[in-house]
Order: sequence, then C-alpha cells, then structure tokens
Amino acid sequence: MGANSFGRFFTVTSFGESRSAGVGAVIDGCPAGIPLCAEDIQKELNRRKPKNSFDDSDSIKNVFSTRRNETDICEILSGVFEGKTLGSPIAVLVRNNETSSKDYDNLKDVFRPGHADYAYEVKYGHRDYRGGGRASGRETIGRVIGGAVAKKMLEVFALKTDKKPIEVRVRAEEIAGLKAETPIKEDDELPENIFERLKALAYKGDSAGCILSCSILNVPEGLGSPVFGKLDAVLSQAIMSIGSVKGIEIGGGFYSASIPGSENNEISKNYSGGILGGISCNMDYPLNSNYEAGRKGEQGCQIDLKLAVKPVPSIKMNQGTFNKRGDRVTLSVGGNHDICLFPRIVPVIEAMIYLVLADAFLASRIERF
Repeated sequence: MGANSFGRFFTVTSFGESRSAGVGAVIDGCPAGIPLCAEDIQKELNRRKPKNSFDDSDSIKNVFSTRRNETDICEILSGVFEGKTLGSPIAVLVRNNETSSKDYDNLKDVFRPGHADYAYEVKYGHRDYRGGGRASGRETIGRVIGGAVAKKMLEVFALKTDKKPIEVRVRAEEIAGLKAETPIKEDDELPENIFERLKALAYKGDSAGCILSCSILNVPEGLGSPVFGKLDAVLSQAIMSIGSVKGIEIGGGFYSASIPGSENNEISKNYSGGILGGISCNMDYPLNSNYEAGRKGEQGCQIDLKLAVKPVPSIKMNQGTFNKRGDRVTLSVGGNHDICLFPRIVPVIEAMIYLVLADAFLASRIERF
C-alpha cells in the first residue's frame, strides 16, 4: 500500500489502523531548533478526540461524538531533544485503547455500504475489517500530529520575521441540511433546530453531513509553484484526501461560473480566494495601502474555502448490501460512531492546511534569493 506520505520538503507519513496497537506519524523535513513538546501536539489531538458522552446538553460534542473510549495520548519517540527539534525524523505514536474486534466479527465477509470495505477487497484482496482498518477515521490522528508540528514551525517563522501567525478559521454553515443563521464554531452551542434534527437522526440510527467555510488568514505571499504545484491544487488534494470531504470550492468557486468576468475580477471581492496563478497573493493590499510593500510580499493574504462533508457512513439503520459470495444481505452497523463529523473534523482540516503551507513555505525558500 503506497501513498501514505504527503509533502515534498516537509513530509508526513501516517501509519496504523483502527484496531491495531496504535496509530501515528513520522514527520521529516522539519528544521532543527523549533521548540516542540508533546503538549503542542496533545492540545490538537484533544480537539479531535470525542467527548465520550451523549446527553441533552447543547454541547456540540455531546450531540455528535462517538462513545469509543480513546485517550489519544501522544508519545514523541524521536526527533526532539531538550524541547527542540533535531532536524531528524520526528516519530509520534498514539496507542489504541480499544483493539477488540467483537463489534466487527459480522463484517468479515460483508461489505458495508458507503465504506471502503469493497474497494480495499478489490484492490488488495486482503483487508483489516475491524473498524475499516486503514480507512478508519483513526487514520486522521497522524494528520493532526503532522499538522501540529507544521503549525509550530510556521509560528516560529512568523515570530522571527515579525509577521502575524497564520490562522485557520473553520465554521459550519450548514448541518444536516439546515443552514445556520450565523456560522457555528467548534465550541458553540447548537441552534435548537439543528440540535433537534441531530437528535432525531441519532434516534433513528442515522447520520448527517455538513458544509463548512474555511478562512486562512495571514498567509505569506508567494507560496505555491506553477504549474503542477499550484497552491490551490495542492490544498484541494490535501483536503480532499480526508475520507469524508467530498467537495471543495476556492474563492468564488461555482458562483464564479455564473457571473461576468468584470465582476469576477473585482479585487475587493476576492473571488480568486487569495490565490492567482497558483500562488498566494493579495492584490487588495497594494491597491489600497502600499504598492511597494505589496510588490515585495511584505503582507499576508486571506485564502477562502468551502467544503462539503458527507454523512457518516456507519449507521445503525438496516441497509441493503452484499457479501463475498455475492448474496444480497441486510446490515446494521454496530459499534461506536459519530452522528456528524463536525466539529471533530475541524482540527483534521486545519492540519492538512498547515502541512500544505509548511511544505510550500520551505519550497519558497529555495525558489528565490
């Protein structure tokens, strides 16, 4: 199985399966001397970790999260000494608490609809059927680990160059088909109508998707490499590699296809999403402030994205599918599963963005004197 590594200069390789002994990542290309400790990684993993409860409170994680009991405690195995990176590969491990396969024994010969079970069987002829194996959401722990290190590196760069640190803001604009009056942050209480919709879906054993908006602030200008390394192309690949993300728009997205060029070119609208020619830039800044500063790339820009996240495929409702013999069967998926992936998917999305920007930043250091 290939394609488990991401990045050219700042690379992350993730490993582990849903019910294996553990999951984690190896990060290579991080410069030496970056302050880093386990807590820097742990605080991001804690955002991804489920609440492990479901009650009548309006806490988002109480409504959405799986009750799988995982502590997700990270261990830095290599690459860090006396609180700073060494420049060598950084290996980080998170041990799995729940490794029992009892909830999945009935899936050994049955393919769950909406999952990668059948696809893995077709491609490899042998698969770990326990919780989806490599295709499980547990795989995203490696992404969050890598993203935490990338974020730390970019923060150090911002501090040394007296620039604002990159900030990623992800909000839910729509959940379970209901639009929010104001975008929902990951720690917000849910609007009553969305809360009730999710409770109803949970009662039926069903699940929900969501539409997320994402703004990346203070991005250094000049990131991205034509032609096949365009920043928008790499961001799309990175975010779409998250198993549940099924669509992405950058800037005006599909709306841009419905408006005339004169409107789409309007600098103040940022329909380009902060990327032109595959390179991060901010035309509005030199136009309205200081052209020379803009020409030298001395200010940051804003990249705007919109993402579609599919409903969680593991549901307790009876569904039609088939087994290895080709027989039609009815299946209800047991075990512990989320109802909707917001907000737990937020740190995963952020991680992939930071990985892209860290890699693009290191590339930019060798592309111009």
